[in-house]
Amino acid sequence: MNKNSISILITASSLGGYIPGLIVSRQLEEKGFNTEVFILENLLKKEKKDKILTAKIVYHKNFSAALMGQKIVNGMENTLDDLLIDELIHKWKEEKRKRFIVFSGFWSDIISKYINEVGEEELTVDLCHVDASVSTSWKAHKNDLNSFRHIWFYNLEEKKVSYYLQLNNHEPVLFSERKKRLLLHGGGWGLGTYLTKVGELENAGFSLDVICIEKDDAKNKSKNIRYYLIDPLWKAWEPNENGEYIFPPFGEITDNENVLYKSNYDYPDVYDICRESLAIISKPGGATLIDSLSSATPIITLEPYGNYENSNALLWEQLGFGIPFKKWAESSFSIELLEKMNKNLLQARKNINNYIPEIYATKNIS
Repeated sequence: MNKNSISILITASSLGGYIPGLIVSRQLEEKGFNTEVFILENLLKKEKKDKILTAKIVYHKNFSAALMGQKIVNGMENTLDDLLIDELIHKWKEEKRKRFIVFSGFWSDIISKYINEVGEEELTVDLCHVDASVSTSWKAHKNDLNSFRHIWFYNLEEKKVSYYLQLNNHEPVLFSERKKRLLLHGGGWGLGTYLTKVGELENAGFSLDVICIEKDDAKNKSKNIRYYLIDPLWKAWEPNENGEYIFPPFGEITDNENVLYKSNYDYPDVYDICRESLAIISKPGGATLIDSLSSATPIITLEPYGNYENSNALLWEQLGFGIPFKKWAESSFSIELLEKMNKNLLQARKNINNYIPEIYATKNIS
């Protein structure tokens, strides 16, 4: 493999790593790099892979079950197929792969095994942390090899943001040009309490864009509310007819029986809605923080999915980029407060590095 070849390792069960991984791949392609995306779920034992969509619906309907499921995760070693792992490592060795970007700690044992077999000479691995403290996937692994570079996009302990991703070529929409609309979602799996806030926010005078996981989520029909659906049958680990992994297929729920799904090649379709929103109402996942920085859109944080998302919420509040829903409600849903946070995000972006040029500067990339 030449020096312009980069392997990007992600998981499909968490869009917090999946989305930024695809963004990085697409933008490096534009700069002339050869990228290949590897998805961990394609190494799962078949019986485990078949259960993913079922778990997605269960966790969407029951956030407590999702939180409990996260607490018992100790790694994925027992769910992976050893033969598939050996075949992948053999492929990497044959192709002499030297440059990796990793967006999930569940890849740690596999990439470490590869490095132990081929050595660390001229090999660089970026371990990308898109949460403000150590997330579940990274906890069980040391990740201390010399070829590992820990890339912390955000860090609560240091109270700083070091990197961002610009999701498209457009600058953030001016706050004065945004309509009085809010974006509500629960990440790729529709987790959290966001659907319970619809009535309260509509009564406060806001128009809403709500992302659903099931059609049944679109219950409070109103001229002020637009509901969108992520294709329930979409399997992120399966490539499309062109052999490419895609962003979530996405469409508006209308009076027509069928939802017309589409998937933008360069970035998720929901980002266009995010750019024009006054704020995002969501649990504070890593991909949501990326959207927030890229579009200078504040986050009104809901109950977090685990301790690391709580760290995300704390950091965003400390930096003036977000606020817990309860505190915002106590301000009578102040738009002036949202505008202040928008200004903070715009100012902060001037002193934060875009991660993509950082990749160009790394050794072994020319």
